[in-house]
Amino acid sequence: MAVLGKKPYPWMVFIGVILLLLGVYGIVRTGVNFLAFEKYPTQGIYAMPFMNPYGGGYGAYQQREEDCMYPMIYYKTDGITTRTATAEEVARDEEQRRICVQGVTDARERAKVNDISESLLFALLGAGLLITRRYVFA
Repeated sequence: MAVLGKKPYPWMVFIGVILLLLGVYGIVRTGVNFLAFEKYPTQGIYAMPFMNPYGGGYGAYQQREEDCMYPMIYYKTDGITTRTATAEEVARDEEQRRICVQGVTDARERAKVNDISESLLFALLGAGLLITRRYVFA
C-alpha cells in the first residue's frame, strides 16, 4: 500500500461523502414517497429528467391507472357514426385495461424496490469508504 501513499486520501473522503449524501437523500426521499403518496410513484427517485432520451429537459412520463381507463369508441363503416361495441370487443377492451393496470402496478413495485436498494447501496458504499479509508490508505 506504500505505492498509493496519502494522495488518494482526500479523493476517497470526497467520494465517500458524496455517496453517503446520495444515500441519505435517497433514504429520506423514499420515506417521503411512502408517507406522502397513497400509491408509490412509478418514476424512481434517482431518475434524471435532463437525461431523458425521449425529449429535452422535461420529466419522464409517469403512467397512472387512470390512463388505462380511456373510452373505446367504435364507428360504423362510414367512419363517422358511432356504434355500440360487440361482446368480443368489450371483452378485448377489458383485457387491455387489466393488462395496462397490471403494468402500472408492476412499475410501482419496481420503482419501490429500486429506490430502496439504490438508496441503501449508496449509503453503505459511502459509509464503507469513509470507514475503511484509514485502514486502506494508512
